[in-house]
Amino acid sequence: MRELNRLGVTSAIDAGGGFQNDPDDYRVIEQLAREGQLTVRLAYNLVYPEAGAGG
Repeated sequence: MRELNRLGVTSAIDAGGGFQNDPDDYRVIEQLAREGQLTVRLAYNLVYPEAGAGG
């Protein structure tokens, strides 16, 4: 987070895509937010395939 702040980054987005992301992949972000250490606003989208969609 310090490096992002140093560069002037105030927000970022993980728009998802190509691969599905599990909510566990974002636990560290939730932990940092709870501890008051998240100094960059982050948005992310969790996309799950439809049942039986294959892939």
